[in-house]
Amino acid sequence: MSYFYKKKFLLESELKKLGFLSMMAIKIDDYDRIITTYSKKATKNIINIFDKKLRDFASFCGLEVRCLGDVCFVLFCPRHCDVEKLCAQLSSFFKGLEITYKYNRIHISTSIGGAFGQKNVLNEALMALEFAKTHKLDYALYSDDLGLASKLEREKFVYDLIEKSMSDDKIVPYFQPIFDRDGKISKYETLARIVDSNGHAVLPGVFLEYSHHIKRYVDLSKKMILQAFSRLNCNAEAALSINMSISDMIANPLKDLIIQEIDRRKIGKRVIVEILENENLCTGNSSKVKFYIQALRERGVKIAVDDFGSGFSNFNLLLEIAPDYIKIDGEIIKRICEDEKARKMTEAIIGFAKHLGAKTIAEYVANEQIYNKCLELGVDEFQGFYLAQPRAEF
Repeated sequence: MSYFYKKKFLLESELKKLGFLSMMAIKIDDYDRIITTYSKKATKNIINIFDKKLRDFASFCGLEVRCLGDVCFVLFCPRHCDVEKLCAQLSSFFKGLEITYKYNRIHISTSIGGAFGQKNVLNEALMALEFAKTHKLDYALYSDDLGLASKLEREKFVYDLIEKSMSDDKIVPYFQPIFDRDGKISKYETLARIVDSNGHAVLPGVFLEYSHHIKRYVDLSKKMILQAFSRLNCNAEAALSINMSISDMIANPLKDLIIQEIDRRKIGKRVIVEILENENLCTGNSSKVKFYIQALRERGVKIAVDDFGSGFSNFNLLLEIAPDYIKIDGEIIKRICEDEKARKMTEAIIGFAKHLGAKTIAEYVANEQIYNKCLELGVDEFQGFYLAQPRAEF
């Protein structure tokens, strides 16, 4: 049992005897940065100063203080208090706090969660604290309106779903056809799915973001990519696109796996890598991205930019890498028939793509009207439920 949970268990035993409680949980933000930037002695000094100030506040307000770890504390009293007012006062008390250590001025910020009642008050205060930290709030007060309990239940469901899919090999690729102007399949986009216990395919919107949170994203992606490339080896005619974020290309084991598998299977000329256009690119990382893209191109891999038009955050990068395909953001394509701005934006993207020598792909082609409009405007390729849904096989 970790130090935190030992302290939490002991505190819960103590609190059971007190009945009704008013409680706040407080935590130093960005503690990981502090312990990696400053020495152990400096960090200890920071914690000691913070601890003393917190106890001064608690003493003034008639509250008890307990420490659950280096940077997590709880303040409580066995009576009804205006917890929201206390949270605001505590937040104000620490607002703008700077601790000086050997000429270093170290800024300290906090997140605070409050709760009151007779049952589960400690857990509720900690959940409110996590809510405040996640949403970058000074403090949050627990209530059913926050949906924290249902959030935890959902997270447990998704966690179990991911873990079971890993152990049972139920993370699988689905393939959505992309058609050219003659109505022929030119390639397939690889899409992640988890097959649940009922045999239903679970969409990535349910599990993909949370997989980052529990550090399972790379494991899931590896399994899916290996299966997708294996299918490609079984079909000599098919071409396949896979999605990669800029983060994947900078510091992620996926980038090496993809290169290794392309070399081993000799499938470079039948692979397209789609880059998410709306992900920010730091200047210091642009050379790494371009280096990786060059390594892919040397193997015959084509480059596509996904969701183009959603942000243009990496416009200069696009000019430098000169993608082979530009996928027009689905939110634009959805409105193309009734929204003049969407039509003009599509025309502008088509013109920009021609300037780069790239082909355009319309995403989310949902009906015949949208399809015909895209044809009329000169889009090169098409993808959407009107033409074909994702499927488990080519």
